[in-house]
Amino acid sequence: MGPAESGSSIEDQGLGKVAIVGAGVAGSAAAIRFAQRGAKVTLFERSVFPREKVCGCCLGAAGLAALDAIGAGESIRDLGLPTKFFRGYFQVAKASPTATQLTEEKRSRVPAVRIPIRKGISLSRAELDQHLLNLAIEAGVQVRQPCEATIVAEAGESVSIDAGTGSPETFDLVVVAAGLTGRFRQRDAGDLRWVETPNGPMGLSAHMSRDEAKEIDWKLESGEIQMHCGRDGYVGIVSLPNGNLDIAAAVHPGNKGPSGVGGGKVAIQMQTLALLLDSGLFSSSQSRKLRHWFAEVAHWQTTPPLRRRRLSGRGRIV
Repeated sequence: MGPAESGSSIEDQGLGKVAIVGAGVAGSAAAIRFAQRGAKVTLFERSVFPREKVCGCCLGAAGLAALDAIGAGESIRDLGLPTKFFRGYFQVAKASPTATQLTEEKRSRVPAVRIPIRKGISLSRAELDQHLLNLAIEAGVQVRQPCEATIVAEAGESVSIDAGTGSPETFDLVVVAAGLTGRFRQRDAGDLRWVETPNGPMGLSAHMSRDEAKEIDWKLESGEIQMHCGRDGYVGIVSLPNGNLDIAAAVHPGNKGPSGVGGGKVAIQMQTLALLLDSGLFSSSQSRKLRHWFAEVAHWQTTPPLRRRRLSGRGRIV
């Protein structure tokens, strides 16, 4: 990866020392780009890699083009499996969240559709994040991991970060890429405010092993992204390079309790299961095995509402 060929350098802008909080896709990509422009970059990540996250595990053509811009696209394509089309199953009626009703009620559905897409790839988040982090290190980025960075002071031209040493470091610019659950300021200073869309969907994902998919007889065609869509949300399935299936959903939680949170992980698991079973794709035997896998085998991860976002920062925090 060479330095960018156009645009002014970071030094010219007075942004020579940059901190990135969070080493996900956005954080590592930003770190690579800043390093290519000549900045001295420190990347803070609180988690130990490799680690999985709730993710559909797909990179589309636009995402790959963005990675091409920092010289990372080709190597990431080599790691992934090509994706070439969507196969969509669309439900007309609202799916039931309970397994009992699933077996008793018939759903209205339309025939599956096949939609060609520009070529992308599938790749687990664990592999993608680790690979981008490795590329950042190659680009000269200093990585501190596991390390939770906290913004402790802001001045007109600088930001101070405490990385747990008790001796804050000063940076010219801080880029916050800490995700939906990340914290980055002192507790008494207050985070940037969250903005949440009412009834925003919750994220849920798990990986089904090659052997588990074989037991259920769940097969995807080469290049397929399978989508099951209904009134409650959608679930997408894609084959990963290791032969596992990634199952990722965004569903609107039903039956909200006094806390404002939906019926919990089990509730959105059942809504996700309903989206799959109401598609008409699975036989009675497959459905029974799939129910068992959802309830007894799968290791589920969840997220806060997916439409949650932070208000923009000011000054030297972006």
